[in-house]
Amino acid sequence: MRAKRWMGIAAAAALAASMMTGCGSGETATEAAKETTAAQTAEGSEEAATEAAGSESSWPSGNVTLYVPAAAGGGSDMIVRLFAQAMNEVTGGNFVIINDETGAGAVAAETVRNGKPDGLNLYVPHTGFCGTISAGQYDHSFDDFTIIGLATTEGTEGNGIFVNADSPYETFEDFVAYAKENPGALVGGVETNKAGHNALLLLQNEVGFETTIVDSGSSANRITSLMGGMVDFSTLPTATAAPYVESGDLRCLVTLGSLKCQTIENVPTIQECGYDPCDLPTCMILLGAPGMAQADVDKIHEYLQQACQDQTLQDGLAKLGAAWEYKTQQESIDYVHEMQEKFDTAYELQNR
Repeated sequence: MRAKRWMGIAAAAALAASMMTGCGSGETATEAAKETTAAQTAEGSEEAATEAAGSESSWPSGNVTLYVPAAAGGGSDMIVRLFAQAMNEVTGGNFVIINDETGAGAVAAETVRNGKPDGLNLYVPHTGFCGTISAGQYDHSFDDFTIIGLATTEGTEGNGIFVNADSPYETFEDFVAYAKENPGALVGGVETNKAGHNALLLLQNEVGFETTIVDSGSSANRITSLMGGMVDFSTLPTATAAPYVESGDLRCLVTLGSLKCQTIENVPTIQECGYDPCDLPTCMILLGAPGMAQADVDKIHEYLQQACQDQTLQDGLAKLGAAWEYKTQQESIDYVHEMQEKFDTAYELQNR
C-alpha cells in the first residue's frame, strides 16, 4: 500500500513537471490529471475496503473449545453444556467441552490464557474462581484475560441459611438474636473457601454476629450433617436444598441475595431483613485469551444475545435453578470485579 502511495505521488510530480515545462498540450495535461485523480480515488477505495475488512469478524472460524473447571455431570458442567448447545444453534458452529479440575482450574485457565487470542479456546469458570484467586491458588487475575461476558446470572439460584426442621429458630431474627447473645455457640457447616463459606463470612460481618464455622464438605455432605444434628445450620444453594424444604426436613431462614428465590417460596431475602446482600452467586464467566480483537468480542456478544432468547436454554437452566440474563461486556467486567472484591473481603475476614 505504501508503494502505491509513492507511485501516486511520483505520477503527480511528473505531471506537474510536464505542465511547468510546457511539455504536452493542455488537453494531455487534463487527461493525465484525470488519470491521476482516478488512480488516487481507486487507491483510497482499496484502503477503505481493506480497513473495513480488518474490522469484520469471522468468529467462530473453527471449533470452539470450552474449558470447564468442574467434573462432568455436575451443576456447572450441565449449565455450560446447555449454553454450548444454544451457541451451536445460533452460530452453526461446533462447541466442544473439556472438563479439567486440575489445580482448582488453574491448568485449564493457563491453557486459555496462553493460547491464541482468536476466541476458539474459552475458559468458563463460575464465580468461585474468585475465591481461588483470593486464596493465592492462582497467580493471575481476571484482568489477565479478555473478560467476554456472563453465561448465567443471579436470580433464581443463590445461597441461604438452612436449619433442621426441628431447630428452635423459626426466623432469621430468632437465629441472629441467639447468635449475638452467644458468640461462637452456633456451629455452621460450609465447604471451605467456596461461595457459601464466603457468603457466611460476609453475612456475619454485615449483621454483627459470630458462629463457629466447620468444613462439612459438599452440599450433599452438608445436608447430611445438618439433618443428622452435627451442625446447627448450614449455607446451601437454594436449588439443591429446595427438595428437603418441600419434604419437611429442612427450613430456610433467609436467602442471602437481593432477589426473591424462585426455588424456595415465602422466604425473606437478607435485603428484606434490612441488610446489604451478602450472596456470591455462582455465575458462569466467559473468558478468552488476552488481546482478543474487539470485533471478535462484539461478534460473540451478538450470538450471546441470540442464545439468551433460546427457550430450550432457559427451560433447561430453570430446571437447574438458574437463569440467564444478557449483560454487555462492560456490565460483565464490572460484575466480575465486584465479585472479586467481595471474595477478597471474605478471604481477609477468614484470615484475620
